[in-house]
Amino acid sequence: MDIECDPWTTLRSAMGRAEDSPAATYALLGDPGIGKTHLLGRLHEHAAGQGWISLRVCAYEHDRDMPYALLRTLLGVLDGTDSQPMVRAATDQLHSLLDELVFAGSGESAPAVNYLPVHVFTGLLRTLTRCAPLLLTVDDAHLADVESLIALSMAARHLAGSRLLLICASRTQPWQQSTELASTVGNLVSAQDGTICELEPQRGTRLVELVVSLLGATPEARLCGYLSERTRGNALLVRETLNALKAAGAVRLEQGHAYLVDDVPPMFTRREALLHQVFAEDVDGRELAQLISVFGRVDLDYLPLLARLHDAPEEQVRQAFDSLVSGGVLVPGQAGWYEFNHPLIGELLYEDIGPAERRSIHAKIAGYFNGASTSLRMPQPERVRHQIEGASRGDEQAIAAALRTAEQTLGTSPLTAARWYERALQIMPIGHEARAEVFSRQASACWKGARPAQALEPGLRSLQLLGPGRMLDRTVATLVNCYNSMSRLEEAETLLAEKMPELRDRAPFIAQRAAVASRLGNTKAARRLLAQAWELVAESEPASQVIAYTFLWQVEYCLGDYARMLEARKQLEELANSESLQEGSRASALESAAHLAALAGDTQAAHAYWCRSQNHSCRAGFADLGGQAVVAQVLADFGQGRWDEAERLIAREAVQLEFSDLHSNLFRLRLIEVQILMARTDFRRASEVLQQIRPESAGHVEYAIWQAVGAQLEVAMANPIQAVAELHDLLAKARHTGWHEVATLALVGLLEAALAAEDRGQTELLAQQLAEHARRTGLPRDIQLSALYLALAGVASDSLYALADTELWEGEYFIAQARCALGLWGIDPQENLAAARKAFERMRATVWTKRVENAARRQSVVLERPATARSSAAQTLNDTELKLVQLLCEGMSNRQIAEVLSYSAKTIESYLTKLYRKSGCASRVELIVAFERGDLVLA
Repeated sequence: MDIECDPWTTLRSAMGRAEDSPAATYALLGDPGIGKTHLLGRLHEHAAGQGWISLRVCAYEHDRDMPYALLRTLLGVLDGTDSQPMVRAATDQLHSLLDELVFAGSGESAPAVNYLPVHVFTGLLRTLTRCAPLLLTVDDAHLADVESLIALSMAARHLAGSRLLLICASRTQPWQQSTELASTVGNLVSAQDGTICELEPQRGTRLVELVVSLLGATPEARLCGYLSERTRGNALLVRETLNALKAAGAVRLEQGHAYLVDDVPPMFTRREALLHQVFAEDVDGRELAQLISVFGRVDLDYLPLLARLHDAPEEQVRQAFDSLVSGGVLVPGQAGWYEFNHPLIGELLYEDIGPAERRSIHAKIAGYFNGASTSLRMPQPERVRHQIEGASRGDEQAIAAALRTAEQTLGTSPLTAARWYERALQIMPIGHEARAEVFSRQASACWKGARPAQALEPGLRSLQLLGPGRMLDRTVATLVNCYNSMSRLEEAETLLAEKMPELRDRAPFIAQRAAVASRLGNTKAARRLLAQAWELVAESEPASQVIAYTFLWQVEYCLGDYARMLEARKQLEELANSESLQEGSRASALESAAHLAALAGDTQAAHAYWCRSQNHSCRAGFADLGGQAVVAQVLADFGQGRWDEAERLIAREAVQLEFSDLHSNLFRLRLIEVQILMARTDFRRASEVLQQIRPESAGHVEYAIWQAVGAQLEVAMANPIQAVAELHDLLAKARHTGWHEVATLALVGLLEAALAAEDRGQTELLAQQLAEHARRTGLPRDIQLSALYLALAGVASDSLYALADTELWEGEYFIAQARCALGLWGIDPQENLAAARKAFERMRATVWTKRVENAARRQSVVLERPATARSSAAQTLNDTELKLVQLLCEGMSNRQIAEVLSYSAKTIESYLTKLYRKSGCASRVELIVAFERGDLVLA
């Protein structure tokens, strides 16, 4: 069968481009049997001929109930290849991790994943693409488990610059309707970019070519017309219809042509054509095929169970099974499994059984596993699936089994848990007493799985059933978190206003309303609610206090009251130290404290809180649900001058936040990226990122922040006229709404414009306004900026004392700014300016490096180039050094690298020391960044 259609041409061309250009992802769509599998096979043949690494996996219906089932299948494919040591090490690491996740129990002992499987899987694919271009195809992607889809999609996004071509084949209807596909692979492809290919039916010349490939003869016009009418050009149906016609003696082959024998040929239905091979079997074979369709796939150890279900001797079942294999109905799959030669065959056979008989068979299978110990290969979730499919509505044992499986997977695979909650709901009677709670738990699972949009429906349905009590409070909290994370503030306010009279513990929800009001600019309402929440919070239970203080500091930050922020932070720290609080709540308290400290400019405290939170997250089984912990870590790295580390963390985590619709913290995260790019004078990229994160609603504080940063960017690019007018408008708006951060950004932008224009009078006036603003808020970062710009404006006053206050200036970036200002004022200019430039050069902060050099000229200070500065020419590495850096890029420890390279750990340490000296890099991260930037190459 020769495929010369657009998808074939498009995908083959994509392979040609992928050898030299960035990675690409494609979706291949079409009806079942249209030829997607065949096309993928052709692509893999082509890839093998071009020296590519070729990985081909298929998803199955039963995969959906097993977290990371598709990744396990992929690892099985890799296990069967002759892999290099680095690849084997990466596959072993992922095997171990998935074993830990899938078989972990629930509760406090569950391991924290925090998307670690994504990182390890990405590292594995990166290693493969460094060996050769990689073609990875997923057939029937609409059947894949959601955790694997997330891992695939995020890995593809992370590896955007590698030699990777990912193709996901799906049936058209599930592609259009599946939320799971749309929120994963769907984020990587678009019809406009030409990355969605749809296979069309075989018609005209292509239908003739297909028949020739199958029969070895050219079909007459009447045969083509018959096939076109009966099959609508579906490739699988064409093949099976021809086989059925041949078996019925209705096709004659003569002198290279194919004819219909009769004037009125047999009119096979779609079902009859596809199942003709099964119908050719005897009764035992047909009935056995139907039983196998209930399993989806079987191995030879299933034969005794099949014999029991078929109520026949094992020898008879073995003969029937062998007949199905020899007849091509069943084909060998991976790892000793046997499956139908096309999923449609199994689907049709399953439909033929009838709903009542299907339930009976599932119940017998479940009874078999429940009644005795067995060594059959069937994961526990698949056994529970049979129990549920065999249960009648209201079967308490089946409901309990589904809920138990949900709880067991919640800590490690929350989206799979949400699916199991849905299964439990499907067999619950409408009036079941647990229905409201299960809806609530399903919503919570979606939230923990970073799917706030998917959490809304079950959460809202739960609210319709719940009365006042702990579960109602919990559900409202989940929904408000979802709305907040997606920046849907008006909906959060509506929900809180409606449910407030029914809530049992009101303090956290009043605090949430205050946070929403402050972000919307309703300052008066925010302050009123804030006072109420502070008054009530001490009476709340500890878990509710964590929520309340988290939102209280958000309001205080938005309105600029550092003293009250410190009080909230102190309370969060005390709660985190409470042994009576659950691990998840303690982790949340520390993550909130880290976020609070980082936003305020207290970078050391932020880093300390973040590190402590990781211990509790590991014991809780999940971490950083809304993304605030990673924002805190990046802010800390930014203040400490670890900009390369910050950029790497942003690149990794922004993908997850984007895929999860966590807009608020995605905005915060990428705003830091913009600040780094602006300081490095990469204005083009800064502008691109800024456009990508533009908030939707103009009435939110985030939109005003976005406008202020955009105006700062225009000032930096020497386009101040319109930007200055906009900054003045934003400053007036900030004073009206109480948005302190907007006021700070507007004043800094105006100061930069005045400094660039050398308008000393305006610079002094604005610096004094910033100083007054800092005195009002008390925020460390505001005080730092105030002192800095007073000095730059030539206003000595108390700014010099503030600049010299070592307790105030935490973090290398901020300290370097202070040293620059001190040097400008002639205070130890040689020492301060030299240290400042060294720090700024390490960060590649071009704007501030130039500012230091200008200050040095004014002070008649000669600055020498740092001895450790690297030349622009790339450093060359030998083979061993190259392998060592590549393994560092995979995140391996010295011990792991030693195992892969068969060296001692001490030898690896020695190599690293030589590499640091050779490259001028000061850390493992700098080595990785230098390698990925192309500064380190093979000799």
